[in-house]
Amino acid sequence: VNILGGLGEAFGPRLPSYDDREKDNFPLSQVQFIENVAYSLFKAIGVKIPSLSFLLEQLESNLQKWKEVAENE
Repeated sequence: VNILGGLGEAFGPRLPSYDDREKDNFPLSQVQFIENVAYSLFKAIGVKIPSLSFLLEQLESNLQKWKEVAENE
């Protein structure tokens, strides 16, 4: 659902849809979500709370696995 109508297209590329599993490639959606949303969040958490930096390492591992799945889909 494009809540901005045609206006959204004027501001740049379409953002990926994370909620439409029937339309989108789910593994690719996971990759996009990690790269566009989760990575920055987990990186910031690791900087502010160094004892949680392992979370970013796990996220990077998950990202690689999802990329492999997406390539084989």
